Amino acid sequence: MKTNNFKPRWGRIIGAIIIVLALIMGAVQVFSADTEEVTTKKTITVMYQVEEGDTLWSIVKDLMGESVNVQQVIYQIKQDNKIQDTLNAGQVIKIRMPKQ
Repeated sequence: MKTNNFKPRWGRIIGAIIIVLALIMGAVQVFSADTEEVTTKKTITVMYQVEEGDTLWSIVKDLMGESVNVQQVIYQIKQDNKIQDTLNAGQVIKIRMPKQ
């Protein structure tokens, strides 16, 4: 009786894994570049100097009105400027706004 001696060819297996990983990394770079390009085309960045008594809520409402999701914009401002809790008068913050 004939026995089937299956011996994996490690070189081919490793080569295939490397090719698959390269394809995945390439796809991630292509899709992330497209997303970044779309974001930059639809927004402008405004530098805003905080005044005494300003809150992120009041700044967003004054600059963008009722047409935006204020909580989402505030989250983005906090991320972009590494703001933890409070704003200080004189502080300059970046605000991404939709183009009009």
